[in-house]
Amino acid sequence: MRLERYERSIIIFLIAVILAGITWNLWTKIHSRVDIRVERFDLQEDEEPSGTLVGVGLININEASLDELMRLKRVGKVLARRIIDYRSSSGRFRTKEEIKNVKGIGDNLYEDIKEKISVE
Repeated sequence: MRLERYERSIIIFLIAVILAGITWNLWTKIHSRVDIRVERFDLQEDEEPSGTLVGVGLININEASLDELMRLKRVGKVLARRIIDYRSSSGRFRTKEEIKNVKGIGDNLYEDIKEKISVE
């Protein structure tokens, strides 16, 4: 059985589409991995939480580590380092609003993180 030229073209096109789909599927599986960390807090009934996590999801900006600060929305490694440097040079934050004195944290970013931070 001999195929016409247009039939061969259609078969080649369909093979190319299938290969492109397989490639796309593999690429998205490789590049869409999400790193999920689950932390467990085991507290006794009379025990209070310690460290930088206060309440449910609040981060104490006076004690938080670099990694903990990076959990805040729109706060990367550079900005987290600036917060720690500011805290080291100027002392503890007295109010949440004082974090706006850190270079790179303006009104918009403060509005995004103010409900997630604490100074106590």
